[in-house]
Amino acid sequence: MPLKGSWESFSIGPEDELTTLALHAFDDSIMGRLVMLNPVAGLSLQPASSLGSSWLVKEPTPGWLGDGEISTPRLMISELMADNRQSLSPKFRFSDWIEVFNYGSQPVALEGWSLTDDPAEPGKHLLNGQPALTPNERRVIWLEDDFSSSEVNGSGFALKATGDQIWLFHLGDSLQPRPVDGVTFGRQTPSGSLIQDVGTRSWHLGIPTPGGPNLSQPMGAVKDLRINEWVANPDSGADWLELSNTGVHPVSLAGIRVQDALLDDEPFVFEPLSFIGSDSHAYVVLEDGGKQPEPDELPFGLSASGESIYLLDEFDNEIDSVVFGSQESGWSYGRPPHSSLKAERLLSGGSPGRLNWLDSDEDGLGDEWEALYGFDPFANDPILSDQDSDGATNLEEFLAGTSPIDPTEKLLLHSVSFHDLGISLGFDAKQGHGYALEISQDLTHWSVFWEVDLLGADRTVDLTLSMPSSGGPHYFRLISN
Repeated sequence: MPLKGSWESFSIGPEDELTTLALHAFDDSIMGRLVMLNPVAGLSLQPASSLGSSWLVKEPTPGWLGDGEISTPRLMISELMADNRQSLSPKFRFSDWIEVFNYGSQPVALEGWSLTDDPAEPGKHLLNGQPALTPNERRVIWLEDDFSSSEVNGSGFALKATGDQIWLFHLGDSLQPRPVDGVTFGRQTPSGSLIQDVGTRSWHLGIPTPGGPNLSQPMGAVKDLRINEWVANPDSGADWLELSNTGVHPVSLAGIRVQDALLDDEPFVFEPLSFIGSDSHAYVVLEDGGKQPEPDELPFGLSASGESIYLLDEFDNEIDSVVFGSQESGWSYGRPPHSSLKAERLLSGGSPGRLNWLDSDEDGLGDEWEALYGFDPFANDPILSDQDSDGATNLEEFLAGTSPIDPTEKLLLHSVSFHDLGISLGFDAKQGHGYALEISQDLTHWSVFWEVDLLGADRTVDLTLSMPSSGGPHYFRLISN
């Protein structure tokens, strides 16, 4: 005999808009959730089990539980990475990826399934052509934004690391395309992936394990956050400020506020599921968005004549603050490297998104780097000289993170070969540095052929890339930043 339950009638929004209903406990944990789009007139959605992760379309029975006939196979998005700097895709790019998990007991054919970053276009990337997903299998889907959505390893879209959404749809039902799972998230970090627990359906930061069981990421505390650097009087472009994480683990930024007055009616607030990483990725840069800022931009500018910046937690407790006076044009100000002392002038143009450094003699070389290799941080050194005669100038060695006194250590392409698939090559990358492989046909005009932002560890990068379709000779060079 079906159990009697309580029920209530209320409006849940337009039928052509994606709607999420969630049941929260007193501790704000999610007890149940339903994501729906384009409901079928006259029919209701009911959970197929106590987990509420598979839903049935059937005759409405308000206040009663019953059996249904139309169910969705048990697939979910179990992991995603929107700022990948760790794993190379089959196209040899550090592309975004998501992991789809079959937590059911039956294989699921992926014909009629799709992924999208826009619920209004549920069929944006069809999974047709993918092998069936076996029970307990986790399948990594690469999001290659410049490839056709018909390619198995290309989605036609990528995820924005500053915040985005991803949805898994079932299109095989003749009733309506149905969203089976999805998540909207804030700023992501290369220090971790976003993972979903199969039991609670809650999302949190994890250790990237593409294709393997999820692992939770140890988390730091908001007390480790600092206002680290800012430019309030740029020579060009927008004002910006940088937050840093002084701890050893990533920190959740959800609900954290940045404002330029204690009683600010329009602070910047980080969205749910926003994070800052650690070590080389322990930085978040926010730019002034002007009169119509985007969700990831500041709703205020910084005064070149001086003002205050406050960093507050979700309960209005102050985490950090700075007060500064008149700012010199084009220079960044902030805390010196490895110091929590009061702010000072740092660097022309600044070093957004990476460790602060000082250049006391304004020769383009960091003080700490000069002292490490025997240069005088307070005397203008010949940056174009080649101290170790390895073909790289002191400035090039500084930018590449290599030693200017060791001729065996330099930025160099190795294992270069040309073949039917294109070109294969490799290089030794340094932690905290990004790289761009540039291409030219005349050694004068160069364009980016392949690139990656700051890496979190030293590693060897091996690539196989398709050659451009244009004829004639092609030249390649590797740039570090």
